[in-house]
Amino acid sequence: MTRRKVTVMCPHCKLSFDVMLTRQNAKGEGAHYAKEMTDLADIHRTILQQAKLINAHSIETGVTAERLFHEVREALQRRGEHWPGDHAFSGRMSELVGHGDLKSDVVRIELKDPATMQFRPRSEIVYWLSEKRQDESLVGFIWK
Repeated sequence: MTRRKVTVMCPHCKLSFDVMLTRQNAKGEGAHYAKEMTDLADIHRTILQQAKLINAHSIETGVTAERLFHEVREALQRRGEHWPGDHAFSGRMSELVGHGDLKSDVVRIELKDPATMQFRPRSEIVYWLSEKRQDESLVGFIWK
């Protein structure tokens, strides 16, 4: 749990005061309640399945949430299953990170042109399978 002090000002009377803000997990550590999850839902399994099919095994081969979102949506549509929407997807990704099934990090720079070695800033979060999920067989829940 992270605590920090923030000074806020009332917009009406202009009185300033300090407030302690509490965050269960630091940004990027996933949902705080995920460690208590005992079983994964079908959407969790589908996300892990697609990450494995894309070969997201490290930060270098990791995928953005946007790409994974589209891959999972297509897999669910092929199976005729309900698509929960992008906000629900974001929550499931956070649960998988907090549960230790996925890892995530922010990619700071990207090579734009290898010939001239030009780089550009990039602040996308990439996701990849954790070590415990890379070696695990996903045969039990791979659907065509």
